[in-house]
Amino acid sequence: MKQTLYRFLFGTLRGRLIVGVAVVHAVMMALFITDLTARQRAMLLDRQIEEATALSQALATSAAGWIAANDIAGLQELVEAQRRYPEILFAILADQEGRVLADTDPARQDLYLLDLPGEARQTVLAGTPALVDVVVPAMIGGRHVGWARVGIGQKAAGEKLAEIIRDGVVYALVAILLGSAIAWLMGRRITRRLYAVQETIAAVRSGNRLARFALAGNDEAAVMAREFNHMLDVIVESEENLNLAQAVAQTGSWYLDVRHNELKWSAETYRMFGIPQGQPLTMETFVACIFPEDRDRVLQAWNAALRGGPYDIEHRILVENETRWVRERAKIRFDAAGNALTGVGTAQDITERKQAEQDIALLSFALNNVHEAAFLIDENARFQYVNEEACRILGYSRDELLGLGVPDVDPNFPAERWPDHWNELRRLNSFTFEGRHKSREGCVFPVEINANYFEYGGQGYNLAMVRDITERKLAEEALRQSEEFNRNILATVDEGFIVVDREYRILSANRAFCDMMRLSAEQMVGRPCYEVSHHATRPCFEQDGECRECARHTFATGMPHVASHTHEDASGAKHHMELRSFPVFDVSGTVVSAIETINDVTEKRKLEEQLRQAQKMEAVGTLAGGVAHDFNNMLIVIIGHTELALQQMAPDQPLFANLQEIRKAAGRSADLTRQLLAFARKQTVVPKVLDLNETVEGMLKMLRRLIGEDIDLTWLPGTGGWQIKVDPSQIDQILANLCVNARDAIAGVGKVTIETRNAVIDEAYCADHPEAIPGEYVLLAVSDDGCGLDKQTLGKIFEPFFTTKETGKGTGLGLATVYGIAKQNNGFVNVDSEPGQGSTFKIYLPRDTGKSVEMPRESPASSVTGGHETILLAEDEAAILDMVKQILEDFGYRVLAASTPGEAIRVAREYTGEIHLLITDMVMPEMNGHELAKNLLSLHPKLKCLYMSGYSANVIARHGVLDEGTNFIQKPFSMQAFAAKVREALDGK
Repeated sequence: MKQTLYRFLFGTLRGRLIVGVAVVHAVMMALFITDLTARQRAMLLDRQIEEATALSQALATSAAGWIAANDIAGLQELVEAQRRYPEILFAILADQEGRVLADTDPARQDLYLLDLPGEARQTVLAGTPALVDVVVPAMIGGRHVGWARVGIGQKAAGEKLAEIIRDGVVYALVAILLGSAIAWLMGRRITRRLYAVQETIAAVRSGNRLARFALAGNDEAAVMAREFNHMLDVIVESEENLNLAQAVAQTGSWYLDVRHNELKWSAETYRMFGIPQGQPLTMETFVACIFPEDRDRVLQAWNAALRGGPYDIEHRILVENETRWVRERAKIRFDAAGNALTGVGTAQDITERKQAEQDIALLSFALNNVHEAAFLIDENARFQYVNEEACRILGYSRDELLGLGVPDVDPNFPAERWPDHWNELRRLNSFTFEGRHKSREGCVFPVEINANYFEYGGQGYNLAMVRDITERKLAEEALRQSEEFNRNILATVDEGFIVVDREYRILSANRAFCDMMRLSAEQMVGRPCYEVSHHATRPCFEQDGECRECARHTFATGMPHVASHTHEDASGAKHHMELRSFPVFDVSGTVVSAIETINDVTEKRKLEEQLRQAQKMEAVGTLAGGVAHDFNNMLIVIIGHTELALQQMAPDQPLFANLQEIRKAAGRSADLTRQLLAFARKQTVVPKVLDLNETVEGMLKMLRRLIGEDIDLTWLPGTGGWQIKVDPSQIDQILANLCVNARDAIAGVGKVTIETRNAVIDEAYCADHPEAIPGEYVLLAVSDDGCGLDKQTLGKIFEPFFTTKETGKGTGLGLATVYGIAKQNNGFVNVDSEPGQGSTFKIYLPRDTGKSVEMPRESPASSVTGGHETILLAEDEAAILDMVKQILEDFGYRVLAASTPGEAIRVAREYTGEIHLLITDMVMPEMNGHELAKNLLSLHPKLKCLYMSGYSANVIARHGVLDEGTNFIQKPFSMQAFAAKVREALDGK
């Protein structure tokens, strides 16, 4: 009942008219009653104030004399007399100080009134319907003697006012009812024709597209009905056209009332889903049509759309046991609170497109999984399709290749030759030929091309299947070279080479073996090998001595064998030989002959004997040098840390003198160790004062021939170079040894760089490099971009006879020689290398001053300003990390130290303040300095960077690490130079 009444009053025009009239009457009557009540209340309050004022004035006049006489009893009688007034609440008489002398409530006597006026005047202290409080001064002859105060209420007036309000409310209700009745009668007449329109609309909504309005007249309702009839005719026509268009496009539409779960489909959607047109639809009807394996995915997409996401999905449906593909797209309308109201969408039948896509995907998958490159080429020689193998062998991405054509990748097919090739292909339909392709990096390699012509859509195409035949060509060339080698090996090989049968008769011999035996091939072939080489009548294994095992082991086991023999040539001279025998099998697997290779190692054995003797002679020197070297390293550490301690201690401290004595004792000990080192590296030389740049330039031509044409030799001479005093031949030895090592470290094409410059070595550098001595040096650096060395190898490279080269390709004395020359000339060697990063060898030779053999000390540098910024320091060498950290902290900086790139990233992430500068080594484990800086810039975008490295700057730049304008400092560096570079990096100079 309540809901029906509510819908009538607020859901219909009649109800709204009645409610509107009632509200207007109610508002007007409420305003009238409110105004009347306010006027009555104000009038009653004014009259009450007048009465309270008159009463208090009369009381003050009557009590003035009694107050002056302080007659409390008389005053109390006057106050009690005031009770005859029916509305009075209290009456009070007080002296001029406000002390209560008499009160209708005797309990308040002798209390003080605190709210009296500041001067003797009549005052209304309170004026409300509940209380009117008036105070009047009591005067005698113009003199103020006290106060009279009266308070009255308004109970009777309030009851009168309430009665007036009740009557007004009754009159207002009567007026509202009368107005509502009149509104109902008028609304019924007005809305009757509108209800007729509503009934027709309901019929159309229920599906009756032929329902029309039948209202006569020319009023607004009749005009609206005629216009609505015309609109319905247009809609029916539009729906027919839309259904026809959707049927042609195989695209249906739908509408969903989300709140009421009412779904409507167009005719094409009904047909697409195989449901009879006109059947009532809900969301569940649609879900039941979805292919079971796709339902969860579709419902997840729909739920996401109801939360504001997009709805564009492809899925399968079941239509009379047939699976079809549809694509659905929709837009959802939401209310202000974000709740979904309605959805409008389309459904397109994409079954044929899906089938075509699957066919194309299968073809693409097949082409991408063949081991040949596939190119679809049009008649203009442009690529229309390429598979993954084509991208791989050419080094392009798919998008890059599709923007190219045949002339871009095949040097054999310039643009002018393509038309002839295309015409020949169209005539033959298919043929196979060999050609060449050029990769993105410019590498040209041989290919075998199978071209196939076909036409599609009126256009001609060439599907070319391309195979990289580099390995086949290499195999063919290897086979050709092998055959050529086999023809020339016996004549050209330096090793002796013979073939013997199971009777140990020589079947063939090369020229080298003939020379060894000083016999011709004719003199040896057919004779037993033991007769030729040992002048014996019995095989070696039947004789005593070292020749007991030879080819016999190979014949017996079918395995290669190595042995050492002493041969005697035709002149009777004996030769030490190393023999290797290899089996030759017949088709049954039987060893029928043996191939023996013979090397004359007589000279090698002599050299080995000499080497053993040299090692004996070197043993004492090596021991002394090793002990002196290690002891000197410890002394330099003692000296370095002692001087650091002296810098931090005042001269008047008790330990200052002790530290000076330690430094002097360490210096004397260093002199002793220098003597031991001189003994370990004795060499007769003729030192000369020379310009290092001129000496190196004189060697360049020879060095270029030494390293070969495949390696680029770059010469970077320093300007203003100091002179040095050294034997020029020793510079030649250094350059020759280092360039040969650099050549051997480079596989194929590479670069070797020689550079010179002046260098000043300070105490800080020496603390981390015990072999160095502070002073002025001329630096000779040789860098390569070869394979590099690991740390374990770096620790051994200067040991005599240590080599990383293959057996027979290095003596292991080259770097030991370089090291000895540097030490003999009071210099030192520093090496920077990482696997895969190349190597840099730096030889520091002392500057010649012409005054003293003692190394000049570094001149004091100008004062450098420090700072208070925060610096993140990343260095994988612990000694360098500690020393650089101490230098920075001595200059006032806050330092965050990290020994690995990973630790540096962690420190930067955890540090909550600003990091102003990153100082990092260029080459470190995990990542290089440039990569570390890129990672840290994401955490601290304003971070500045200073790179340091023992590599030369041009080597760093070749590896793509050092960009132009990057802050960089070369190791080693002085404290002052380093502090200046830090300040420069922070200031952005």
